[in-house]
Amino acid sequence: MLLIRLLSLLPLGVLHVLSSVVLYPIARHVVRYRRSVVEKNLAFAFPEKSDAERLQIEKNFYHHLCDVLVETIHLSRMTLNELQEHFFWDNYDELKAACLQSHRPALCLFAHYGNWEWAMARMEASGNVKTMHFYSPLHNAPLHQWLTASRSRFGSKAVTSSSASAEIAQSLNDGSHILIFAATDQLPKEQYVRHFHRFMGIKTKVLTGTEQLARKYDMDVYFCRVQRVSRGFYTCHAERLQPPLSDDSVAAYDKNSTHADRSQWPLTDAYFDRLQQMLHECPELWLWSHDRWRR
Repeated sequence: MLLIRLLSLLPLGVLHVLSSVVLYPIARHVVRYRRSVVEKNLAFAFPEKSDAERLQIEKNFYHHLCDVLVETIHLSRMTLNELQEHFFWDNYDELKAACLQSHRPALCLFAHYGNWEWAMARMEASGNVKTMHFYSPLHNAPLHQWLTASRSRFGSKAVTSSSASAEIAQSLNDGSHILIFAATDQLPKEQYVRHFHRFMGIKTKVLTGTEQLARKYDMDVYFCRVQRVSRGFYTCHAERLQPPLSDDSVAAYDKNSTHADRSQWPLTDAYFDRLQQMLHECPELWLWSHDRWRR
């Protein structure tokens, strides 16, 4: 933790140099951080690409992952104005205004794409709008405390996934207007699997908990499309999620049936449709080191 705190004092430009010169060769060549998982995932997702094309995506991914690491370190020292400049959310004020007008919570669905740590912190609370983000606790307690503090610097409340429903209910009982951040693209635990989606051409287990919350609390749901403008600069646009975009879902999870039920999880299907579009546009910005298609 001392090293992280010392690194956080450095300018972002210096941290990016360290990312390229030090972290990238260590992560990809020395430690080989989850390299077999990355190679497997890229082979699953892009079978039509050549080995050389997948190798280039892999290299770009490791460069980006190292950038996210140093940018997360820098987050603990960023001012709100600096964060807004580096992670520009073009319709965030409109989103807050819609939340106030509708008197319904707004659920902003992100992915582990671009810089999701900056995205969480960027959901600053203001006026009559409260913000919260869902997370899973880390095993390393000091790192967890530091990361939670960084994400919550501008008023967004860290809420565990297990307590999300209770937190939302309490906020609504208090008369609060709520904006919620959730990254819902990772592999669910087996006991929570309720649905499959044909994501990147692969029958994929997907999380449905956010859609359950959206239904329970009558939320407006948005997909947050993130783009990297240049190194250390991202843009975000929240677009209302209107299902479905395609007929590419597989089936509601039923061990005793193989029949598809397209209508059961339409928001989840629409979310993964849009995420797939982003991955085809700029694949290296996604977290390929997560074992998404564990078999």
